[in-house]
Amino acid sequence: MARKRIGELLVERGAITPAQLEAGLTAQRQTRQRLGVTLIGQGAITEATLAQALSEALGMPQVDLAAITPDWAAVHLLRARFCEQHDLFPFALESVGGRRQLVVAMADPLNITAIEEIEFTSGLKVSGRVTALSAVRGAILRYYHKVPVAAGPRPGAAPARAVGGGAHRPATDATAIGRDAHRSGRHHGGDARPGAQ
Repeated sequence: MARKRIGELLVERGAITPAQLEAGLTAQRQTRQRLGVTLIGQGAITEATLAQALSEALGMPQVDLAAITPDWAAVHLLRARFCEQHDLFPFALESVGGRRQLVVAMADPLNITAIEEIEFTSGLKVSGRVTALSAVRGAILRYYHKVPVAAGPRPGAAPARAVGGGAHRPATDATAIGRDAHRSGRHHGGDARPGAQ
């Protein structure tokens, strides 16, 4: 089955009218923003509606960043600036079929460039989760910049942990991930790595 465009899916779900979609597409051509961001700006949909539609359209699970405690080993694999530029937040490490994956909450799960950069610099596959833009930005402020935000993890929230366990040393600067990539000739100045300039 072919993936539906987000605008079509929103109309099908009754979240917006065809007229709102047309107005959004017209504004999008002028602003060059993503359609979802444009529709939110116009007041046609909420972030929650957009996240649900993206999750459904892409077959990608959603995550409520306020309900989890991120794994610091995951958080430290990416730099704050990279996360801010791409509206994403790494929150867990998991093991699938014996391979470790970095679980990343994304406001734009179609940002293939960011996914490829993360995979190249970390050596880990990315397992994406859809979330609202404000949730990503709140998590970045809270966990990278230590700014208290209203929507933090609820008391007693389960921490995000890697399946399959095992200790993992977070990358705080050019640690083993960067050194190994540099030694093997794979390093290309990856922006995702902590400490990379």
